[in-house]
Amino acid sequence: MHLSRLKSCLETAPYSGERLEIEAELALERTQTTSIIPQKSSDGSILVDWYTTDDAANPQNWSNRKRFLVSLIICLYTFVVYTGSAIYTSSEQGVIKKFNVGPTAASLPLSLYVLGYGIGPLLWPPLSEIPVIGRSPDYAATMALFTILSLPTALVDNFASLLVLRFLQGFFGSPCLAIGAATMQDMYSLLHLPYALTAWVSAAYCGPAIGPLLSGFAVTAKGWRWSL
Repeated sequence: MHLSRLKSCLETAPYSGERLEIEAELALERTQTTSIIPQKSSDGSILVDWYTTDDAANPQNWSNRKRFLVSLIICLYTFVVYTGSAIYTSSEQGVIKKFNVGPTAASLPLSLYVLGYGIGPLLWPPLSEIPVIGRSPDYAATMALFTILSLPTALVDNFASLLVLRFLQGFFGSPCLAIGAATMQDMYSLLHLPYALTAWVSAAYCGPAIGPLLSGFAVTAKGWRWSL
């Protein structure tokens, strides 16, 4: 009952020192094995919760090492996807010469990549909220496709295919952008969530900044395809 009251207070308390104290007390309660009694809302709906406060399936009960590794992977994934947008800019001149297109058309692979990771969140976050699917399949399947598509994108021999492949890359790379913050919230309590989100957002901001720097060396040394 005490745990239920804490959760009720946590849901209604403002983001203040009082709420942080409630969160800290709730985190302490999780270290004790206590069965969680299902609660009903005012309309009769049963609120789904974990079986016990120290349920191993609850990401907030994972070890610090596991949570750090998962967070690191998500940050790297986010960095790579955001880098993939800006990294193309160094290849525009090569695309203009190879496919005999104008500067406006040569910017389309960048625009369609961004469009792809703008449309992707319409699909992937809802899928990740379905219990039988969850977040891991979203990450694993789409990252695999994102990586595989990098090869034909770099080897493509016609401009239309380049546009399609760049769009698909952005589309399949979008889950980390759409559910990265939600995944951090799954793993960390309110006390530690701001630090995790800061790391994730930093990875997102560093990608577009570092991408052109990396591709500048690659394109100069190996040609325009190496930034794709």
